[in-house]
Amino acid sequence: MPYVYQKLDDYDISRELLADQYANWTEAQSVALAFHLIQCAEYMDQPLEFDRVAVRCDFTAFESLFDLAGHYGKDFPDEENVLDYFQDFTTVIECDDGSVIIQEF
Repeated sequence: MPYVYQKLDDYDISRELLADQYANWTEAQSVALAFHLIQCAEYMDQPLEFDRVAVRCDFTAFESLFDLAGHYGKDFPDEENVLDYFQDFTTVIECDDGSVIIQEF
C-alpha cells in the first residue's frame, strides 16, 4: 500500500502537539515531548511515524513531580525521590516550566 512520508523536525512536532484540540499540552511540554521523540528516532536510527493521537494516549503531563506522585497515591520527602521512583517504571520527561510528562505504564 503506498503512502507519503513527511519529515518533521522538533518545531513541527511541537506545533502539531499544540494543535491537538483534545490535548492540553503547554508550550514547554510540547517542546520537551517533541525533543524526546526526535531523540528516540535518533537513538533507534530509524524514522518514527508521528501520530499525535497516539502520543496523547501514551503520555500524560503533570504540573509537578509532586502532582505526579499524588496522582499515583505516593508520598515522597523530596522531588529527587519522586523522579528516581518513576524512572524505574517509565519514561519521565522534565519540562522547562517545572511540569513533567510520563509515558503511561
